[in-house]
Amino acid sequence: MLYILIYLTSIFASPAENHPFFVSVIEAEYYKKQNLVGISCKIFNDDMETSLKKYSGQPIDIINGDKNANKQKMAGFFPQHLKVKINGKPVNYEVLGYENEKDAVFVYLELKGTGEPKKFEIETNLLYDLDKSQVNLVHFIKNGERQTQRLTYPNTSAIFE
Repeated sequence: MLYILIYLTSIFASPAENHPFFVSVIEAEYYKKQNLVGISCKIFNDDMETSLKKYSGQPIDIINGDKNANKQKMAGFFPQHLKVKINGKPVNYEVLGYENEKDAVFVYLELKGTGEPKKFEIETNLLYDLDKSQVNLVHFIKNGERQTQRLTYPNTSAIFE
């Protein structure tokens, strides 16, 4: 696990325009006290901009652009590329916003009133349209225990039980 963290740190620390890897990290965590699941998606800025531009047909600037306009585009984009089921039932989520950290953007999603996930499913084709070598690392944390799955094209489904 330490190797994966070091690897991801080195990938996201390199200049975005030169990044040789196509990777995103999706981390979902169940918060029992709040009865919700929080999800963060870490994606290279340039990849997010390219995908949002393809989706909306408009140029986008994640770093210096209008945060509200960008959030609205993300709110339409993410449900098409990331779907969640809890205990076999599709669940809607809210895009809370995003923040930048060096060459990556963190997009935050929230699923309220979920109940305890005995089975948690994420279906995602996030960024597969940009490059078929895209890797989506999916983490799910419940009761302090982390499970991880690695999705590569054409695989889109991660199931945690």
